[in-house]
Amino acid sequence: MSALAALLLAVAGFALLALAMRRHAREAEVKAEWLRLTPAQRRPAGYALLAVSLAALLMLAPRWDFALIEWIGLIAAAAGLVALGLWQAPRQMPRLALACGAGGLAATLAALALG
Repeated sequence: MSALAALLLAVAGFALLALAMRRHAREAEVKAEWLRLTPAQRRPAGYALLAVSLAALLMLAPRWDFALIEWIGLIAAAAGLVALGLWQAPRQMPRLALACGAGGLAATLAALALG
C-alpha cells in the first residue's frame, strides 16, 4: 500500500512539474478551472508532492534505507509514466495529476490508519 501511495504521489508531482513547462502546458491546453495554478505555482507543488511521496514511504516502511532505494525506483517509474502520458495523451495530464494526487493522499491516509 505504501509503494502505491508513493507512486501515485510521484506521478502527480512529475505531472505538475511537466505542466509547469510552457511547451507541455500548451500541449495539454491547461485551461481547466480546477487547475488554476500558474506555472510558477505548479513547480513548487510538484516538488512538494515528490517530497510527500518520499515522506509517505519513509513513514510506512520498516527500514529507511530500503525505503529510500524503493523510492528511487518508484520515481523512475513515475517519470516514465508521465513521459508516456505526455507522448500519448497530453491533454489528459491535468486530470492525471489531480487523480493521482488525490489517490496518493487517500492511499497514504488509509495505510496510516490501518497500521
